[in-house]
Amino acid sequence: MQFEKPRFSKTSVNKAADLMLRADTSALDDDVIEALNIFFNWRASHALPMQTISVLLRRHSKLADPNSFVVQRLKRERSIFRKLLLQDKMQLSRMQDIAGCRAVVESLNKLVLLYSSLKLSKTKNKLVRVQNYVDKPKYSGYRGIHLIYKYEGSKTEWHGMLVEVQLRTQIQHSWATAVEVVGTFNNQALKASMGDKDWLVFFMLASAEFANLENCPKNKLLKDLDTFKGLFVYVNKLKVFDMLRAYTVSATVAGSPPSGKDYVVLRLDRSLRKVFHTWFSQDELKDAQKFYDDTEQEYKNDDNNDVVLVASSSVKELRKAYPNYFADTEEFRKNIFKVFEAHNYEVSETDGNIKLKKKDKKK
Repeated sequence: MQFEKPRFSKTSVNKAADLMLRADTSALDDDVIEALNIFFNWRASHALPMQTISVLLRRHSKLADPNSFVVQRLKRERSIFRKLLLQDKMQLSRMQDIAGCRAVVESLNKLVLLYSSLKLSKTKNKLVRVQNYVDKPKYSGYRGIHLIYKYEGSKTEWHGMLVEVQLRTQIQHSWATAVEVVGTFNNQALKASMGDKDWLVFFMLASAEFANLENCPKNKLLKDLDTFKGLFVYVNKLKVFDMLRAYTVSATVAGSPPSGKDYVVLRLDRSLRKVFHTWFSQDELKDAQKFYDDTEQEYKNDDNNDVVLVASSSVKELRKAYPNYFADTEEFRKNIFKVFEAHNYEVSETDGNIKLKKKDKKK
């Protein structure tokens, strides 16, 4: 497998990003073309560090939970530049999550086991930062554990490049991907706590109740609130299940993966309600990265299309890891019902509204 090497200094990378933020990139003059080339090289050169950390993560994930799954992805251009815009002091060369690996395990106990295993693991790569959003959830309600690794392996050209590892339970993952589905189909940055306030409050309340299911801390700002009652109110106010059902039913998948293909470029077209995927083998990684770059540019000004390059060995694994691209919120819906059941209620649904009935304790 051939990996792209970083060909430009960090100063050049940051200057290219600054130019792309300021310039009209649809006007492809020489400066913009050079900036795009620098940006694409910088992003693509994260593939080797990402692959190295992914191997480490897969090994420890399977030990912690044989039913876990791991995927990896290079961050979308749109997401990268949105982050640069939102964080004034951020520089492209210092961005931690251009390369990202994610492991999803069944339970909180297995998450803790995986986290401990990674911290104790013997690797040349340096664990430089840990952000534990399970013990201290984000304001939005996001929960998970993030580990930032610095590549210090045998390939010195890539030394110092960063890779973010995300660890989530299945419940945490269902919440995070539901946020992305609603944000994607409503064209709102809910993931960045931007957008419709009712949806933001709903997801905050859902996260608190999901934390209760897993017996772990919830947002301190909600500690004195009846989050269960609030969740029930917002489920009906937003007609949440009707909305999620509409997204799930309308999303279809075009094509199927050929054998021996591990990299896939996904394109979600919201206007057509279709997910298109183009597969590449490990030996075709550079072709995959070029196709990713070109497809992003083709749909750069089209808000109806989202494009991402990920590594996955099957559609089944892909759908589990990136249900937001398939508008699959079934696990999230099931977990909301688990919340109702945990509070000893029977649930019925009529015309998009949820009704609760206290269970008979004698039964």
